[in-house]
Amino acid sequence: MSEDSYSSIIIIGGGVIGLSAAFYCAQAGIEVTLIEQSDLGSGTSAQTARVVRGYFPRRVADSELAVGSLAEYRGFAAETGVDPELEQTGFLVVLTRGEDVETLGRELDAQRAVGVEAELITAAQVCQRNPFLDPADIVAAVWSPQAFSCNPQAIMHGYAETAQRRGVRLLTGMEVIGVDAVRGRVATTNGDYVADAIVCAAGPWSGRVAAMTGVSLPVTPQPSELMTTGPIATDMTLPFTLHLSSALRVRRLGDALLIGLEGIPKGGDQRALWHRAVAEELTKRYARLRDVELHTAWTGSLDVAPQRTAFIGQGSGSHRRFLYAAGFSGRGLCQAPMAGQIIRDLCLGQQPAVDLKAFSPIRLDAEPHPAAKRLPT
Repeated sequence: MSEDSYSSIIIIGGGVIGLSAAFYCAQAGIEVTLIEQSDLGSGTSAQTARVVRGYFPRRVADSELAVGSLAEYRGFAAETGVDPELEQTGFLVVLTRGEDVETLGRELDAQRAVGVEAELITAAQVCQRNPFLDPADIVAAVWSPQAFSCNPQAIMHGYAETAQRRGVRLLTGMEVIGVDAVRGRVATTNGDYVADAIVCAAGPWSGRVAAMTGVSLPVTPQPSELMTTGPIATDMTLPFTLHLSSALRVRRLGDALLIGLEGIPKGGDQRALWHRAVAEELTKRYARLRDVELHTAWTGSLDVAPQRTAFIGQGSGSHRRFLYAAGFSGRGLCQAPMAGQIIRDLCLGQQPAVDLKAFSPIRLDAEPHPAAKRLPT
């Protein structure tokens, strides 16, 4: 093992990212203690759109993590004995602007190079896949079959149960009050714990945890909300649908539709305005749903990175023993298996399977993904 390998780690955070890291590190023979301030999976992880997908438009690096994670989820039941309840829905990215068609069309080869299955389809084909859509302003769409509804609670249960069988200590109801990455010490409300390295997977609180040890990790908690419609009369399995221009997200959930929209639903009048914006955008794209009732399905906080691509890696110099996987901006469930494997590889002193430049706190917007560099000009 290299001098940067660690035989014991403390993971801070018991969401899907922390549990994935515990699962893969324990599998590799690393001694793991996981500390969670509440119950396992009680934060954002269990309250997502309950979809895992492979394609992230304009984010090839995110797609690479997601495609690799999908492969892991397909073998999840065999590995853990827990069924993640995957059911294929497909993913539809609706485009209403010609420039978006051109941009995403140019990017498709780079996406395919990292394993994404995707193609441009016509407006008529869009409405065949999702007949609730109003075709008036649709120009085209990107269709990817690599999207599945899932059971997040089952995934986290599978990770936790298997990790525990492999010797992981899962400590809940314990708040972290101090982190010393140089010495590998974590102070909690229930005493101190020491290991070779510390992994920050604390979701919305990751920036605060990192600051305790003197590391700047620009992850901030941002309020988020999902809404649901009343019952919708249809027997169709609708695809998970994203409207690129507004980031309106719609998926089937039981006999209703689950709705998400870009923006921050703040309290008071601002939240009421956001609710109105959701209703207006939904009506604009789905005229048949004009009179449908909308209800709050979930409110909470997301761990958001400035560019909405996660930070995964480790500190430098005296902070080499501080590792992090945070800022997934609502995509943690899609990328958790690969994130856990990256943390495992870093703990073993091995080169991860993906280039971590795109996931560094110091990154350049203009730096293309390596897959894009391989394309002919």
